[in-house]
This record gives sequence, structure tokens and C-alpha cells, in this order.
Amino acid sequence: MNTAFFTIDEIKAQNFKGIKDFEADLNNVSVIISGSEAAGKTNLWHLVDGLRKLQGAVITKGKKEGSGEISITKDKTNYRFCFSFTEDNKHKLTTYVDGEAKPITKARQAYILEELLAPVIDIDQLLNTTGQQQAKIIKEALQIDTSKEEAYYKQKFDARRDIKRDLSKLGQPTEVPKVEEVDINGLLEEKKKIENYNAEQDKKQKVIDFYLSMSKKLDRQISNPQSDDYLEYIAETKNIHKDIIKFISDKISELDQPGVHQSIEEVSEKLANAHKTNSDAIAYQKYLSDHKAYNDLKKKVSEVEAEVKEARDRLLKKMQSVKIPIDGLELAMEMSDSGQISTTLLYNGLEFCDANVNTSKKYAIAAKLQMNLFKEGQLGVFHINASYMSESTVQEIAEECNKLGLQAMIEITSRKDNEPLKVESVL
Repeated sequence: MNTAFFTIDEIKAQNFKGIKDFEADLNNVSVIISGSEAAGKTNLWHLVDGLRKLQGAVITKGKKEGSGEISITKDKTNYRFCFSFTEDNKHKLTTYVDGEAKPITKARQAYILEELLAPVIDIDQLLNTTGQQQAKIIKEALQIDTSKEEAYYKQKFDARRDIKRDLSKLGQPTEVPKVEEVDINGLLEEKKKIENYNAEQDKKQKVIDFYLSMSKKLDRQISNPQSDDYLEYIAETKNIHKDIIKFISDKISELDQPGVHQSIEEVSEKLANAHKTNSDAIAYQKYLSDHKAYNDLKKKVSEVEAEVKEARDRLLKKMQSVKIPIDGLELAMEMSDSGQISTTLLYNGLEFCDANVNTSKKYAIAAKLQMNLFKEGQLGVFHINASYMSESTVQEIAEECNKLGLQAMIEITSRKDNEPLKVESVL
């Protein structure tokens, strides 16, 4: 086949998984690999896929060693990749180039494989999953890396969520009437002056009351000459009470008489009103402060809303920058209210699943998608499980592969029991 791709000329396997000894000429064309269940059909593809990454245990059970060989050709260039497998999984790959006697170096082998291997879709996995997992497979195959954009979006979304939560906790403050603070120092001085004046009059009255109390006591003690008080008084004063009473009366007449108390009620009421005014003024100032804090946070919410939109647009732009090379096939992205990003694979606007696209059609679409991933000079070979495909779809895929110079390994499970593994050309 005249092709821009490397394709498989010959494949061999011995004691490789379920294949004990098998050899087939693929002749660089698309082939059907058939056989009953567990005949080893998929294992042939695993051997080819081993050029990319060899799986773990690959030795046929009960055997100590195995081997595999893949011969690929493009124009006059031929590579022969030889695997040797051991039961301890210390596998080895040796590569020969046609025309060279010795195997090539590991570094050259790595370079050749890097140049040969194209992105490969696991078609079965693509068709047997839905939603986010399908989108992940497509993104990896098309090398769409949106991890930075998704992380940036998540960062902005979380910042907006936190600020909106803070705004909700803060709440919009209730409006308070404007009140100016008043000076209460004058009222306090006036009140203090009245209190001091009244206290001075109380002191004067206290002195007068003291002398009056003494006079009343004497009168009480001498009012009954037969009482014990009288006798006690005579013994203590030696009957000089008349002189004491005269002294007290004279002293009282000499004392400064107290004035009438000044009323404090009016100034106290004025002071209470002033305190209430100042309390309202403090509440007004707090309202202004809370209102400013609320508006500042609300402004910040608007700013982060714009940042979230910018982050979303950046992510969508990155997703839309890589077009899926199949008409009708696209990735649709959604962001939930909780910030979760979900990507869905759509075909003609409907989800790419059994409910909207029949199985045969899905395989055909996936195969065509894989075809578009290959670039000139790469190994243009891919694997299709065609057990659920119609014969016409298999033929259609094979013909399209032939036109493009690609090679499909089409796996079909035989309906017969114990049908041996075999490879035959599609066309």
C-alpha cells in the first residue's frame, strides 16, 4: 500500500498471554482478527500497543518466557521490534532496522518510537463510558490540556463564593437617622454646681441637727426627775444642765442657717436627653461604617464576578481552540452553581450515547476520529472491536482506512465455539 504512514507487515507472538504460538502476515492492510472467546484476539493488539506501554504480566500461564515480533514498513524503511518476556516481568525490547546488521541503541530506539507513535483512543472505553470520562479521553487524544485554565477558574470561583458568603453574613445595615453629637460638659458642670451647693446646705443642717438632738436628749432626761436617766444625768453633769441648754440655744442661734435646696431635675433631664442624643449619634456613625463596609464588599463581589466570567471565558476559549475533526462531534462544557466543571461529548447536539447514536454508528465515528489523529510518518494502525458493528460499517471503515493509507485491526468474536485465532484481509 502506498501510504504516508508506517503500517504492520508481519506480527508474531509466542507464549504471550493467551497466545501460545501465532504468526500472521498483515501485508500492511486493514485486517479482521477473528476467533472464539479467549482465543487471543485482543492480545495481538496488546502486543502492538506494547510499543507504547507494555502491560504487567504477559507470559502464558505455566511458561517461563515468551516473545513477540512486529514488523512495520513505510516505503523502503522497515523496523522490526522484538519483545522478550520473562516470568519476573523483566521484559526487553530490541529494535532492528532493515539493512543494519546489529540492533539499534536504546536512545535511537526511544527516538524512533517517539516519532512513530500517534495519540490513540481506546475506542471501547470511549464507547462504553459517558459524560466526563468520554470528554477526558477526547481531550487526552487531542492533547487539550485545560488544567491551568480549570485551576484558575476554580480559584476565582472559590474567591467569589467566600466574598459572597461574607457579604451574606454581614447583611445590609438598617438605615439610621442622622444625629449630631452634642457637648454635655456645660450641663455636667451645672449639675455639679447644684450638687455642691445642696451638699453644703446639708452640712449646715447636719450641725444644727446635732445640737438640736443634744437639747432634745437633755429635755428627755430631765423631764422625769424620778427616772434612772435623770439620776444618771445629775451624776454626770453635776446639775449643770441649765448651763448646757443655755449654751446649746446660744450656739444654735449663732450657726449659719442652711438655704433652700436648688432643684436638680431640670438639668438632669437635659443631661439624660443629651446622653440619648449622643448614643443615637454613635449608632449613626456605626451605621455609616457598616454601610461603607457593606458597599465595599458588594463592590468586591462585582469585581470577582467579572474575574469569574473572565476565567470561564478563558477556559471555554481554550476548549474551543481545538476543533474535533469529525463533523457533528463536539465537547460541551458546563459550570454548575457549585463551581463544578462538566464536559460532555455531543454528536449533532445530542449526548454521544446509545440512546442517541446506535452502536454501529458510534464505532464508525470513533474510528474516523482515530483516523484523524494520525500524522504522516507515524504508525497508522488502530484497533476496533467490531463485534457490535454491521458488516457494511466494517466494510465502510476498511475502505476509508484504505483511502487514507491507514491500517485497522478489526476484532470480531466468532459465534462458533473453539474457533482458532486467525487474521484475514478485509478487502
